[in-house]
Amino acid sequence: MLYSGGHLRVIDLPQAVDARTNRHAKSLLVRDVAHVCGYFAAQGADAKPGTFAEELWDLYLRAEL
Repeated sequence: MLYSGGHLRVIDLPQAVDARTNRHAKSLLVRDVAHVCGYFAAQGADAKPGTFAEELWDLYLRAEL
């Protein structure tokens, strides 16, 4: 992940799955968002996962991601 100028970019997806064919895709996204937020929270950031994974999933379903 790269953060610059107020924008976050994901440049590597080591465990990427095809959400169209993997029935566990949403739960994997929720888990991964929680892990990333946990890492940044441990570094002092206000990084609570909240509804972030749900928002990402909704963007995916609307083909806006």
